[in-house]
Amino acid sequence: MGWFLSLDDLQDKVLHIGSENVDKALAKGKGVLFLGFHTTGLDFGLPLLNTKYPTPLMYKKSHNPFRDFIIFLSRLRNYRE
Repeated sequence: MGWFLSLDDLQDKVLHIGSENVDKALAKGKGVLFLGFHTTGLDFGLPLLNTKYPTPLMYKKSHNPFRDFIIFLSRLRNYRE
Protein backbone atom coordinates (compact mmCIF):
# COMPACT_ATOMS: atom_id res chain seq x y z
CA MET A 1 0.00 0.00 0.00
CA GLY A 2 2.80 2.42 0.82
CA TRP A 3 4.22 2.18 -2.67
CA PHE A 4 1.00 2.44 -4.67
CA LEU A 5 -1.61 4.46 -2.75
CA SER A 6 -1.59 8.22 -2.46
CA LEU A 7 -1.05 9.94 0.88
CA ASP A 8 -4.70 10.95 0.91
CA ASP A 9 -5.71 7.29 0.62
CA LEU A 10 -3.35 6.31 3.45
CA GLN A 11 -4.30 9.06 5.94
CA ASP A 12 -7.40 7.30 7.26
CA LYS A 13 -5.40 4.12 7.96
CA VAL A 14 -3.00 5.77 10.43
CA LEU A 15 -3.43 7.14 13.93
CA HIS A 16 -0.82 9.56 15.33
CA ILE A 17 -0.35 8.71 19.01
CA GLY A 18 1.76 10.98 21.18
CA SER A 19 2.07 13.80 18.67
CA GLU A 20 1.28 16.27 21.47
CA ASN A 21 4.66 15.35 23.01
CA VAL A 22 6.42 16.07 19.73
CA ASP A 23 4.58 19.38 19.41
CA LYS A 24 5.61 20.39 22.97
CA ALA A 25 9.26 19.57 22.34
CA LEU A 26 9.33 21.46 19.04
CA ALA A 27 7.59 24.46 20.64
CA LYS A 28 10.42 24.57 23.20
CA GLY A 29 12.98 24.59 20.37
CA LYS A 30 14.11 21.02 21.05
CA GLY A 31 14.77 18.45 18.38
CA VAL A 32 12.93 15.17 18.06
CA LEU A 33 14.43 11.91 16.83
CA PHE A 34 12.06 9.35 15.34
CA LEU A 35 13.37 5.80 15.33
CA GLY A 36 11.85 2.92 13.41
CA PHE A 37 12.64 -0.33 11.70
CA HIS A 38 13.63 -0.33 8.05
CA THR A 39 10.59 -2.25 6.92
CA THR A 40 7.27 -1.00 5.68
CA GLY A 41 7.56 1.89 8.12
CA LEU A 42 9.93 3.66 5.78
CA ASP A 43 7.58 3.55 2.81
CA PHE A 44 4.30 3.75 4.71
CA GLY A 45 4.92 5.69 7.90
CA LEU A 46 7.57 8.24 6.98
CA PRO A 47 5.61 9.96 4.19
CA LEU A 48 2.61 10.21 6.52
CA LEU A 49 4.78 11.53 9.34
CA ASN A 50 6.21 14.06 6.91
CA THR A 51 2.73 15.49 6.31
CA LYS A 52 2.77 16.75 9.92
CA TYR A 53 6.50 17.17 10.65
CA PRO A 54 9.30 17.91 8.14
CA THR A 55 11.22 14.64 8.07
CA PRO A 56 14.38 13.97 6.04
CA LEU A 57 14.50 10.88 3.87
CA MET A 58 17.55 8.77 2.99
CA TYR A 59 17.66 6.51 0.00
CA LYS A 60 19.99 3.71 -1.10
CA LYS A 61 19.63 2.01 -4.46
CA SER A 62 18.38 -1.57 -4.57
CA HIS A 63 20.25 -4.33 -6.36
CA ASN A 64 17.19 -5.03 -8.52
CA PRO A 65 16.74 -2.25 -11.11
CA PHE A 66 12.99 -2.82 -11.56
CA ARG A 67 12.32 -2.89 -7.82
CA ASP A 68 14.52 0.16 -7.41
CA PHE A 69 12.48 1.98 -10.06
CA ILE A 70 9.16 1.19 -8.30
CA ILE A 71 10.46 2.14 -4.83
CA PHE A 72 12.14 5.33 -6.04
CA LEU A 73 9.06 6.59 -7.90
CA SER A 74 6.71 5.78 -5.03
CA ARG A 75 8.92 7.58 -2.52
CA LEU A 76 9.14 10.64 -4.75
CA ARG A 77 5.36 10.63 -5.28
CA ASN A 78 4.46 10.23 -1.60
CA TYR A 79 7.11 12.39 -0.02
CA ARG A 80 6.08 16.01 0.48
CA GLU A 81 8.72 18.50 1.50
